[in-house]
Amino acid sequence: MENKNNIYLSVIIPAYNEEIFIKNTLSQINNFLLTKNYNYEIIVIDDGSKDKTFSIVKDLQSKIKNLKIIQNNKNFGKGYSVKEGMLNACGNYKLFMDADNSTTIDHIDNFIKYANNGFDIIIGNRKLKKSNIKKRQSFHKEILGILGNYLIQIFAVSGIKDTQCGFKLFSSESSSKVFEKLTIYRWGFDIEALVIAKRRGFKIKSIPILWENREETKVKLSDYIKTLEELLKIKINLLRKKYDN
Repeated sequence: MENKNNIYLSVIIPAYNEEIFIKNTLSQINNFLLTKNYNYEIIVIDDGSKDKTFSIVKDLQSKIKNLKIIQNNKNFGKGYSVKEGMLNACGNYKLFMDADNSTTIDHIDNFIKYANNGFDIIIGNRKLKKSNIKKRQSFHKEILGILGNYLIQIFAVSGIKDTQCGFKLFSSESSSKVFEKLTIYRWGFDIEALVIAKRRGFKIKSIPILWENREETKVKLSDYIKTLEELLKIKINLLRKKYDN
């Protein structure tokens, strides 16, 4: 294992108005990682929250010594926050996960297993047969998700049936080289990150997860339309070879 002074795993959590979930999520993460024999850090990026998210995390810092928080002065978007967290993290491996804990930290052992077997990026995939969806999205969101993924595979990332799951592990090298090039800062950032990763030749592995939809989710129907607009921008960037430099 690595030198004890080094960080083995960084957990990055983008958060916007997550006062309902954030305390429980951080407590579960810390309790789980305390059982591991490696050093870790937890980085919350508060993306201009208007509720008590920031103060809750600040209060938890006295109880979770490896907890850090970055506060954006306004809401820039989930992609911006993930990029900020990834580029500020120190871990050999860097995981970003959702603040609502829709996929729990105990998945990390299986993800790291694949990382140790030569994969640079391991992503949760809700579409695989062995995935367990405890609570599904509404019917119209399911249909929009299917249509969106069909377009994503045609225009950007072929072969990956779920680009949007918010539980992804990157090696230190892949995270730096992918997120330094990221230009999409809203919901389409996952697509762009995977496009960049493929263009850079990183090995990507999709694996099954347990995922639970949260009724309080921040994703609105209008966000699906915005994501498709971002997909068009990504396609234009591909045609212009913007990701090849």
